[in-house]
Amino acid sequence: MKHSDLAVLPASTLCYEYCCISGGLFIIKTAENQKYIHNFIIGTGCGSDYDGIDLILGSSEILNIINQQIGQQFKYFNGQNENLLRKEIFGLTVEKRTTLRYAEESDMMLYYDWANEEETRRNSINKEKILLKLHKCGF
Repeated sequence: MKHSDLAVLPASTLCYEYCCISGGLFIIKTAENQKYIHNFIIGTGCGSDYDGIDLILGSSEILNIINQQIGQQFKYFNGQNENLLRKEIFGLTVEKRTTLRYAEESDMMLYYDWANEEETRRNSINKEKILLKLHKCGF
């Protein structure tokens, strides 16, 4: 990634990694569960939708677009993400009904069940169910 001035990536956490090193970014939503990352990257101007790449790639505007994206990326991926993330989370409409806390060992089976839900597995890269002995390693 460090050696690329331009990337085409799925709307996944790879986009966030790429934004941390800054560069031109075009994203593709390849699964429904990527809509939030897609909307964030496009909505903040940190990247552009891949569908428009043909219009931009050969134009003289490409450098301006990339520079604008890099400027926006620095606003969100600048080492202050913990504070920005807190601000975003607390700005959600569910704020009054939501509390945050660190995961505890007693949460292990709940997370295990969530991770193995049919919809979760269908939208994951690895479609296989997670083995309990592997899941326990994270707790």
